[in-house]
Amino acid sequence: MGGLFEGLEKLGFKKIKEEEIFAMNNQRNKEEEAKQAKIAEEKKEEEYLFEKRYSCPICENKFTEHTVRAGKARRIGSDLDLRPKYVGVDATKYNIVFCKKCGYAAPISSFPHISSLQRKLLREEIQKNYTGVEEAGNTLSYEEAVIRFKLALYCSVVKHGRNSEKAYLCLQLAWMYRGMAEQLEASGTGKKEELEKLRAEEKTYIEKAHAGFEMAVANELFPICGMDEMTFNYLLAELSRRIGKIDECKKLLGMILISKSASTVVKDRARRLKEIVMEGTSE
Repeated sequence: MGGLFEGLEKLGFKKIKEEEIFAMNNQRNKEEEAKQAKIAEEKKEEEYLFEKRYSCPICENKFTEHTVRAGKARRIGSDLDLRPKYVGVDATKYNIVFCKKCGYAAPISSFPHISSLQRKLLREEIQKNYTGVEEAGNTLSYEEAVIRFKLALYCSVVKHGRNSEKAYLCLQLAWMYRGMAEQLEASGTGKKEELEKLRAEEKTYIEKAHAGFEMAVANELFPICGMDEMTFNYLLAELSRRIGKIDECKKLLGMILISKSASTVVKDRARRLKEIVMEGTSE
């Protein structure tokens, strides 16, 4: 007795194994379910956003950007490296203001604040070479957010921004890759190789953030990126742990735990991190 599809090879069709009859349909169902889940997630995320107006300090273009509504997104905690976590939306994705006319991108807090020299540098290096980008939809995907953060980092390099600004952008890029991996894991659509690549990208930017913050603390006054000295030391300790510099991590945690200026919150974080380091476990 021949196979169910015997003879179709003559018509140019590949030979289909009989066990694939239903598997193919199941795969399509999974893909459709993932697609519908993504649409629902984007619709839910849109509820946390509103359009805020900006004026570009480079090309004077007036535009609007999706911004998270203050008080709308409920914060439910943070990762050990202070990545904030909210219900319904990853607010960090929307931390960059991006002028699509000239290519200038920067964190919300620093977007309008540039000197005449920085404006000149950005016009010569960014505006002159920018070819444009299209973004679809009323929410940002992680892939789109990554491009924005990378462009903001490049703009910061071009304008000779502070090491702390560049380091914090690298840290947030690490958070974006982490969020992307978490999203794929939650949907069940992430392949092992893809997830490993995202984790590797995250670690790369953690390493860059650590290096940048170490340079920043040697040349900048506190607060740095809105952090007091002990909060900053805690963050540096956690970044040190993540890149395998355990001795440095322990030293910074020791400084925090004996400090009279460290807040109760920071000391509690430091104790928790110390326990993780001593147990040799991950987050």
